[in-house]
Amino acid sequence: MDYSILVLLIYLLHPQALMLRPVCFLASSILLVLGQDARSIDFTPNELVVQTTSGAVRGTSIDDHAWAWLGIPYGRPPFGSLRWKAPEEPASWDGIRLCDAPARRSRERGGVEDRLYLNVWRPQTNERLLPVLVDVHGGGNMGYDGMANVMHPVARNANCVVVTMNYRIGALGWFTHPSLRTGRPGDELNDSGNFGLLDIIHALKWVQKNIERFGGDRTNVTLSGESSGASNVALLLHSKLAEPYFHKAFLASAYPFAAPHARGDKASRLAMINMLVDAGMAETHDTARSKLDGMSDSNIAEFLRSRTPAQLNRGYRRPNGQGSMDWGDFDQPNIPAKYRRKGKPEFVYGFADGQVVSKDVNFGKGNWFPKPVMIGTDHDENKYFHYGHFKSAFDNAMKGDVSLDKAIEDGLDGQARVKFESVAEFKTGWNFINRMTTGLFTWYGAQNPARAMVRSHPACPVYVFQFDYGSGNYDLKYPNQESHRFFLGASHSFELPFFFDWMDVEPPKWVRWQKQRWNDRNYRGRKSLARAMTAYLRAFLHSPDGVIRRAADMPIEWQAWTADKERFISFDADAESTQIRMNSTELVPSPDDARRELEAWNHQPTIDYIKYFIIYSYQHNWF
Repeated sequence: MDYSILVLLIYLLHPQALMLRPVCFLASSILLVLGQDARSIDFTPNELVVQTTSGAVRGTSIDDHAWAWLGIPYGRPPFGSLRWKAPEEPASWDGIRLCDAPARRSRERGGVEDRLYLNVWRPQTNERLLPVLVDVHGGGNMGYDGMANVMHPVARNANCVVVTMNYRIGALGWFTHPSLRTGRPGDELNDSGNFGLLDIIHALKWVQKNIERFGGDRTNVTLSGESSGASNVALLLHSKLAEPYFHKAFLASAYPFAAPHARGDKASRLAMINMLVDAGMAETHDTARSKLDGMSDSNIAEFLRSRTPAQLNRGYRRPNGQGSMDWGDFDQPNIPAKYRRKGKPEFVYGFADGQVVSKDVNFGKGNWFPKPVMIGTDHDENKYFHYGHFKSAFDNAMKGDVSLDKAIEDGLDGQARVKFESVAEFKTGWNFINRMTTGLFTWYGAQNPARAMVRSHPACPVYVFQFDYGSGNYDLKYPNQESHRFFLGASHSFELPFFFDWMDVEPPKWVRWQKQRWNDRNYRGRKSLARAMTAYLRAFLHSPDGVIRRAADMPIEWQAWTADKERFISFDADAESTQIRMNSTELVPSPDDARRELEAWNHQPTIDYIKYFIIYSYQHNWF
């Protein structure tokens, strides 16, 4: 039946047609949605109405870049008894839900509990069966959201459907305690502790059920992420639950890590002790320990579910109430004394529970589910993370009105972790710290995973990159270039504005330091680099088998990393044009080589700081 004709006849024949005009318009919109299928979607700026499995949604136009549907519910808000449970389907709705703005967001660590919303963008065409890019945001699994203000250029430039989602973060997303685990058959997901990962899987299921109505191809889904988002993607490559729902993976600056439940239990016990004191249920931490030991599992579970997100987050501070939620178990006897934090719970994200995530997260045969992969890191990955420990010198240098040496000299008294006595000592120590910490990050985040992937499944293509723009190879024509290169270089997350081509839009606030160096004199070079990197990403997305085939807008062929020949592409540019090349050298030295170099270093405070930072960032006592 042609529903639109039926509605039109009712409209024309009814004696009170004028009064019914608004009603008829709503009815025609709903009937149009109910009658559509994946082959008959008409994306027009006047409608943009799509029927999802939960109800109809109306999108919006974003300039001439894309059409967007923002803030679509993909799960029921996990309040009350649903906290620390696998996500459920959202409640359906009647009529048409306006989805022209992103869902509620929060910059507070741990975020808000009502986060199960996603966003969809597509080019302003009627083209169907476009590849789908599902992006998992970063933020340490403690903050940020699905970048709803900057993903429209990706849809247009890569000619794909883009999906981002918010998922539970902090202790709401990753938390385990014996009182919350039943061990009963059927409760494996609720017992896993991996609720943020379960949310991402739930979003992937939503994509499978709905994306064709937005013009996407559900048989060609690439799961991507940067930083902790990439780490989540790495864990989902080790998940039998996620395996059917995506077909390729793009990991930028990942650090694959998963802990046993025992490590999470230690952290949650310490957090519970802090929470009992915070709630006024115990005067001291000693009495809180005794009280906790006397509580039943049901009492503990009831107490935990009664806490607000802010109260949960306070449980992850130090016993004196200072600090905030952080990674790394510093309550260990072999931690350098200066950095030991007795009684400080760590935030553990990712549990190797054997249900959601394999027991071994190592890309070994039988532990992961092989797919084509793009993976890489930044040349100066960890410089970004040392900011807070050398803040005075760093801030002086970023002001741009003094030389690098003067910025360091004036900031020597403001060092928080390591005390260097002179400018020369500061430069030597800073470079060593970054070479060691970045080298280990790259080893564990790109080089070692790529090796394991191709050795366990050589038929799956793996492409490795290193982002070098800003690391000092070329004159980039920006002010205070020496200071930027020294303190930032090509640091963590700096590749994302290029893969996603944010050169002509206002990027997220966390791009602020990188954006300081962007100006008209280097626009041609960085724009050409962004176009090239987007072209490689687009080729990967559109490739049915994950093989990147060179096109006219790619300066060189990106050769795959194989067991016989380890090759990676270097993304760089000068102020005018791209400087992209293939490399066949090792990305970084091995951890054993790094350990020997660290042991031979002649400045103990630097050694201690590196050990602290490795535990903080990499979650284990590598040394």
